[in-house]
Amino acid sequence: MLYIILAILSSTSIFVIFKLFEKFSVKPYQAIVINYFTAGLLGLIVFKGYQSNIMHSWNVDWRCWILVIGILFFLNFLLIQYSTRRIGMTTTSVACKISVIIPIVFSMLFDKELISFGKALGILLALIAIVLLTIKREETGTSNSISRLLLFAMPLLLFFGLGITDAMVKYVQQTHASNYVVTHLTSFFFSISFISAFLWGLFKKHFFRSLVHLATIIGGFFLGLVNFGSIFFLILSLKYAPFDDSLVFGMVNLGIILLSVLIGFLIFREHLYKINWIGVLMAFISFLLLSLNG
Repeated sequence: MLYIILAILSSTSIFVIFKLFEKFSVKPYQAIVINYFTAGLLGLIVFKGYQSNIMHSWNVDWRCWILVIGILFFLNFLLIQYSTRRIGMTTTSVACKISVIIPIVFSMLFDKELISFGKALGILLALIAIVLLTIKREETGTSNSISRLLLFAMPLLLFFGLGITDAMVKYVQQTHASNYVVTHLTSFFFSISFISAFLWGLFKKHFFRSLVHLATIIGGFFLGLVNFGSIFFLILSLKYAPFDDSLVFGMVNLGIILLSVLIGFLIFREHLYKINWIGVLMAFISFLLLSLNG
C-alpha cells in the first residue's frame, strides 16, 4: 500500500509543481528540458539491465516507434504545463487520468476481448466526464477567440494526446518488446523526450540563458524526480501490491484525481462550476467500474 500512496503523491506533485512555476518565476520550457534530463538519467541508472536487453532488439521499426513516442511524451508534457497554468490542476489531472480509457479500448480491440457491461458503462461515463470538464464560462481578459477555443479544447487535447500515446506504448510493448513491462520502457522514452526538448529549445530565444536560471534548474530537477517517481512507484505497486493490476491502476488514478481536486480547491482556490464537479464525480465512478471489471 505504501508504493500506491507514493505513486499517487508523485503523480499529483507534477501538477502542483507546474502550478508553482509562475509563483517562483521558473521558465517552464527550460524546466521541462531539465526534467527530462533528470528523469531519463534516473531511468537509465535504475533500469540499466532492461535498457541493455532492449538495445539488443533494436531495429528500424523499433527505432521509429521510440522516437515518435518520445516526442509525444515531450509534447504532452508541454500541454500539461500550459493546461495546469491556464485552467487549473483539477481539470488537467482529471483529463490526464481518464485518458487511460483510450489504451483500455485499444487493448480490448487488439486482444479481441469481450466488453462487459461494467467496462462499457465505465468508458461511457469517462467520455461524458471529459465533456463536462471542458465546459467553462468565458473568463475576464480572455477576449481572443482563439485563446477561448484553446482553453475549451485543452482537456480534449490532453485526453486524446495522452490516451493515444499510451495506446502506442502498449502496442510497442506487445509487438516489439513483449518481454518487457511497459513502465520499464518509459525511462528510455524519457531520454528521447530530453533530446527532442533540447533540440527544439535551440530555436528559442535566450534558451541557454534561461536554462542556467537557478529557480528553473531547481524546479526542473524536482519535476524530473516526481516524474520519474510516478513511474517507478507505479512499477513497485504493480509488483508488490496484493491486488490485481487493474485495481492498482484504478486506485492510483482515483487517488490522483481526489488529491488533485482537494489541493486545487483548498490550496490554490481553483473554482469549478457545478457541471465540472459532476464531471469529476463521473470520472470517479468510471474508474471504480473499470477497476472492478478489469
